Amino acid sequence: MPGHQRHDGLGVDPGEKRKSWSASDTLFTFNVDKKVSLQALFGEAGPYTVQFSITPDDVTLASVIECTAEIEWTVDGNTVNRRVTVANGASVSGVAEGVRVVVHDVTTTGLANVEYAVAITVAMGVRPASALPPIHTPSILVSPVLLLAFTSFDFPIPKNVGVTSVLVLVASDHPGIAAPPPIPEQSVQVRHIAPGIIPVLNNYDPRSMNFVPIAPGANIVRVLNQFAPLGPSVWFTVFFGVDG
Repeated sequence: MPGHQRHDGLGVDPGEKRKSWSASDTLFTFNVDKKVSLQALFGEAGPYTVQFSITPDDVTLASVIECTAEIEWTVDGNTVNRRVTVANGASVSGVAEGVRVVVHDVTTTGLANVEYAVAITVAMGVRPASALPPIHTPSILVSPVLLLAFTSFDFPIPKNVGVTSVLVLVASDHPGIAAPPPIPEQSVQVRHIAPGIIPVLNNYDPRSMNFVPIAPGANIVRVLNQFAPLGPSVWFTVFFGVDG
């Protein structure tokens, strides 16, 4: 529904309890000013779920779309913030008296002015049980990152947006080899780093490809290629898990 936008839930007849709200509009890559927004007042606190869909009109290999949603749950005048990457089927649940959602483009590479449609829906209930949390993805300019042997890279942990876990994917870089060999044990590491005298709060092998809880107090996720110098390069891709 390009060009259509609704802000339901405000000024609702007190005798009628709404159970769903929606909004939709179009965005454009590299246009940071245009937004799709929705605001809903539920009347009383309860569990609600925000869901998203995204429909590119014309996407080529050079037209990467990066889109982010800012979610503000409200209870008794206090707010709890979430920030998630928008993708088809993405959803976030919260218990609140109201919610405000703002979706905007954050594309950093590819073609400018690629048009795509975004829809937001809010309904009573919680998101389906899933092993995967909602995610917040760093900019494609930094993730994935290719690390030479015996080097590292730091990903700042986003603050005040509900990040509780991190998934790190790894792949060895062997140009021209259709089936590169597996990465040996202890050749790649992830560390949760905090400022202070004892900065390493967690240290683990990411090859299991699971979301790992962020260590309390950590402000950096450090990825390390621990192959010996002149060894193979490794791709690291990071996804932050968001509570909800």
